[in-house]
Amino acid sequence: MDVNVKRTVPIESKWVLAAYGKVRQGGKATGIDGESWEAFDANVQDNLYVIWNRLSSGSYYPQAVREELRLDQLEEKWGKKYEKVLESWRNNWSKLTTYFQYDTTIRKLIYTTNTIEGFHRQVRKVTKTKGGFTSDMALLKLIYLAHNNIKQKLTMPLANWATTAQKLAIWFPGRMILDLM
Repeated sequence: MDVNVKRTVPIESKWVLAAYGKVRQGGKATGIDGESWEAFDANVQDNLYVIWNRLSSGSYYPQAVREELRLDQLEEKWGKKYEKVLESWRNNWSKLTTYFQYDTTIRKLIYTTNTIEGFHRQVRKVTKTKGGFTSDMALLKLIYLAHNNIKQKLTMPLANWATTAQKLAIWFPGRMILDLM
């Protein structure tokens, strides 16, 4: 195993080892390439060599590496304008990547079903179009009417629920039991 071989992509083996250490230390990743941590650790040197070899040849980009490269591209393009946003993304990247692993239907379910935020958004939409209110009671009446309209929408079934429920059952086996009868 000669790690000093000239490669297409200049990746040093110590970088792979350091990255493995960081991922392993975090303890939240499920494993590498679908292999459990126990199986990977049983032959860690050879496994790290295989990863280094594939990365440095340019033939292998795991999902995490692709995401990191895309974040770098995003930062190059928008880093000056949205510095704080990108800094927050970098600091919380492990949480964000967990969210992005889900299918689009599950992601939509997550970001559209925050009931309180949705309620507040609807109330703001109704109240911001009005100029001033003659009294506090006028504002309360408007919010009451808006609440009645919002309540009707909240009882409607979610779009594509059958597909989303199946995907949730796959992601969370045993936690989401489908009644197929």
